[in-house]
Amino acid sequence: MPVKATAKSWGALLGACRTHGEMELAEIAARALFEIEPDNPATYVLLATIYANAGRQEEANIIRSKMKSVGVRVDPGGSWVE
Repeated sequence: MPVKATAKSWGALLGACRTHGEMELAEIAARALFEIEPDNPATYVLLATIYANAGRQEEANIIRSKMKSVGVRVDPGGSWVE
């Protein structure tokens, strides 16, 4: 029984690619995520991080520029300890 991959499964794969340095597989997962959830900033940030960690800074900058041109924004977060 074939199962259709969801955004969560592609996102998990993309995160694992960062951990294990799987650049080609990361690009496949990111392409799938861009089709499913084009407005999800996590995909852009994670792919840019993977490129930067691999020493491919130019590609990382391209992804960040694409994120800005598409209008995807990362919501600032915060935390505190009591």
